[in-house]
Amino acid sequence: MSAQLKGQILIYSIVGCPFCLKAKARIAELNLPYTDVSLEIYPQCRAEAVEHSGKKTVPQIFFNEVHIGGWEELINLTDEVLAELIEKVTNNPLPDDAPVAPDP
Repeated sequence: MSAQLKGQILIYSIVGCPFCLKAKARIAELNLPYTDVSLEIYPQCRAEAVEHSGKKTVPQIFFNEVHIGGWEELINLTDEVLAELIEKVTNNPLPDDAPVAPDP
């Protein structure tokens, strides 16, 4: 059963990207719900992804407004930092400066 979050975990991705798939699988292994924003389905979100992350590569992972980075940065988080990020999205609603998923 997935955790209930007041905030969100958002992953900007593209279809077929192996690092995107690994990042989403890792978040799922932690039983955390996440929002996947495919930049192929929502190309209008590409500029926002770059603006919030400073990167043009995918995946780009956010815990609320906190930019983690990509797959390498995700797997290199210490257990302590990961626990703090999970606590942040569990207990804090999405702030105004966080990236927002598009309406379907």
